[in-house]
Amino acid sequence: MANIQARGRPPLPTSAQSHEPYLGKTLEVSRQNYGRYPNVIGVGTGLKYSNGRPQDGGICLHFYVRKKLKRVAPRQRLPKFVYARAEDGSIEYAHKILTDVIELKRLRFACRSGTEIAVTGESGTITLVFRNRAAINQEEYYLVTCAHVAGDLRSSPPVDPSIQSACCQRGRLLATTIVNATQQANSVAYDVALARLTPECMPQPEHQVIGSSALLDRFLPTTDIRAGMSLDCAFPRSNIVRANVAALRTSLPLSVDGREYTVHNLFLLDRPPRPGDSGGLLYDGTNAVGILVGMSDGWGLFQPLNEAFDHLQTIAPVAIRCF
Repeated sequence: MANIQARGRPPLPTSAQSHEPYLGKTLEVSRQNYGRYPNVIGVGTGLKYSNGRPQDGGICLHFYVRKKLKRVAPRQRLPKFVYARAEDGSIEYAHKILTDVIELKRLRFACRSGTEIAVTGESGTITLVFRNRAAINQEEYYLVTCAHVAGDLRSSPPVDPSIQSACCQRGRLLATTIVNATQQANSVAYDVALARLTPECMPQPEHQVIGSSALLDRFLPTTDIRAGMSLDCAFPRSNIVRANVAALRTSLPLSVDGREYTVHNLFLLDRPPRPGDSGGLLYDGTNAVGILVGMSDGWGLFQPLNEAFDHLQTIAPVAIRCF
């Protein structure tokens, strides 16, 4: 991959309007190039800051770090600017985007996509946290995760609907499962469940992803999921941050709790998750793409989240709307 950074004194910034069309691809390439640098915990876009104050000059590229280091190895230095990238990945030398290193100390755990949860005899991950826009007062908060994590594929709601998480104070209940998908003739269309957050755990930051600056704003249509597509992952157990779609919709036999079910609407990932990643979110920028439901040696299995949420809307005892 070509090096998109340049050392030394940066030129004057180009206008925000001139380089705005290139921000999406430039951000994508910069995440690939710098996202795994030591101390870098995220890459995003925003205003340039100096002494805590935003500066003029439009949008720049952000490198989020746990601590600003005084001494950095030459190969691990973050650039003062990057060349913009066109949609095809080619370098636009006429457009130079300034960067800024943002220090984020003492990040605290909150109930966002990628938060680990626990129920009796099972563990998993929150796919989404959202404020229900279909409610009259819109002050109800819900979470989405796998049915086999927060429920029971044989009945809904489960016998024990309690969900706990380290993001709540000890002894407090995070949420209660109100509905989960179930098997029909040993067949599972969508492995998805809906839980209502308890009053003591509300409100929560919605549409956010742990370890990312992304703020989700919609479900990606299934028709936009393509083989070879690279997706960001919120998988807390395996710590996989990115994976590619290896195969499109299929049905496979999956086992859970000693029972085997034919699970439909599965897409294949080329990275192996770990137990406890179930419910993990797959996303692309601000698009919520998939929910991780299973795995095999060397592979992960997810279902399209827009369809899974549509399924929840048909079985939930209350009207729900996420975005």
